[in-house]
Amino acid sequence: MLPQEQIADEFRRRRSRQWFAAVPGIAAFFFVVFGFEPDSSFLGIDTDSLFILAAGVIVGYLMFSIWNWRCPACDGYLGKSMNPTFCIKCGARLKP
Repeated sequence: MLPQEQIADEFRRRRSRQWFAAVPGIAAFFFVVFGFEPDSSFLGIDTDSLFILAAGVIVGYLMFSIWNWRCPACDGYLGKSMNPTFCIKCGARLKP
C-alpha cells in the first residue's frame, strides 16, 4: 500500500482531472436534454450532428470517469461522491 501522503496527492490529481472533465460532460448533457431542437442548426452545424457529438462526449466522459475515479490505494471505484474522505472499498484515507 502507498504511504498516506502519496495517496492524498494522487487523489488530489484524480479529483482535479475529474472536475476538469466534468465541464464538457455536463454541458453536453444539458444540450442533449434541453437544447435539442429538430430541424435547426447551431453555427451552421445541424442539430442531428450536434446531438451525436454531445452523446459521444457524454459516453467519453463516463468512460473517463470509470478509468480515473479510482482509489489510489486499492484501485476500487470511488462511487458517485465527488469529494470522498475515505475509500469505500479499502478504507484508505484520501485526504490528509
